[in-house]
Amino acid sequence: MCDLVARTGRHQQRYEDGRRLVAGCIPFRYRTSNDETSDDEPKKIVEVLMINSQSGPGLLFPKVMFPSELESRNT
Repeated sequence: MCDLVARTGRHQQRYEDGRRLVAGCIPFRYRTSNDETSDDEPKKIVEVLMINSQSGPGLLFPKVMFPSELESRNT
C-alpha cells in the first residue's frame, strides 16, 4: 500500500488502514421551553450545536484531528 499524503497544513494527520482518523462530538444541552401560551407543563428541549461547512452549503458536527500521542479510545 502506498503512503497517503495529507493536504497542505495537515501533515500531522493520522491514518489507519488507509483511513484518516478524526475525533468528533455532538455538543448538546437541555433547555426548558418558555412557552407561556400553553397551560401544559414546561417541556424539555434538546439543543444541538452544528457548524457551517466551509466547502459549501450545509451543516456539520464539529470534528478535530487528535494528537498522535493519544490513543483513539482516549480521545
